[in-house]
Amino acid sequence: MSERRWGALDLFVIAGALALGLALFVLLPRELPRLDPATASWMTYEHEALGFSCELPREYRAETDEDGVRFRFEGAPLVSISLTTRERAADRGLWGEHDPVGETELGGRPGALYRYEHYDGPFGMPVVSYVVPYRGRFLAVEFRNTGLDAVDRRVLGSFRFREE
Repeated sequence: MSERRWGALDLFVIAGALALGLALFVLLPRELPRLDPATASWMTYEHEALGFSCELPREYRAETDEDGVRFRFEGAPLVSISLTTRERAADRGLWGEHDPVGETELGGRPGALYRYEHYDGPFGMPVVSYVVPYRGRFLAVEFRNTGLDAVDRRVLGSFRFREE
């Protein structure tokens, strides 16, 4: 019986298959983590600069930037609240490059509802955005979900603008 000798092509094919498997494992979209609203610990979050408040689970972690604030749970971005222009939102692949699917209200103000896929790289995530004119720009509350779950509904229902 002869012994098999591994050639460069054999090793290249094996290395390619391993790399593809690892890339698919890392890059394929996964179900986002969700909280049970009954067991979540709720707090009132206030953003002084943007002039709003809403109820959020204490388990969420806030990350602020020049446009607003993102809330993460177990590393996953679940809620984003930003004050921006339509052009900047479009440049970032957000609601600004899409047509609204309906009318809505946010904190007592009339606005537009958007549903779309947001892409960061090759994979997308569903987003539901509530967008209202505010301070000469647009304030958007965006949920990374195909629809609103009980936690999202509580966040949205508690959203309030501070009197200006």
